[in-house]
Amino acid sequence: MQVVILAGGLGSRLSEETKIVPKALVKIGKKPIIVHLINYYQSFGYNDFIICLGYKGNLINEFFLKEKQKNYFKHTKIKLINTGKNTYTGERIKRIKKYITGDFFLTYCDGLSNININKLLKFHNLSKKIVTLSAIKFKGRY
Repeated sequence: MQVVILAGGLGSRLSEETKIVPKALVKIGKKPIIVHLINYYQSFGYNDFIICLGYKGNLINEFFLKEKQKNYFKHTKIKLINTGKNTYTGERIKRIKKYITGDFFLTYCDGLSNININKLLKFHNLSKKIVTLSAIKFKGRY
């Protein structure tokens, strides 16, 4: 199953950081957020990623080129697709439609959680619905 990561937004809530790098490359500890996210999905056995690029997507491209040379993401398929700088979420997904091979996970590049992805998928399949959404109760924008 593929994992689609939306990494094209402006990251306005992290504006101090995202003036320099896109939100996906803001570091938590020593690693960018997107590395933590990919590692999390990999821990559940998912290794096929489509990353929708937009704002500062060239920096994300450069990052993955460097990581590929280091062989950090071996046994991982990562497809980087420029979906446009000012593109909204629905349009980003529409623009990658031809790369999606079946059911897929969809997350924002900062969608870190402690959800058991395999249990979530099992729950989704048992529900026989077309979409399952995981969310938190939002406390405030800033």
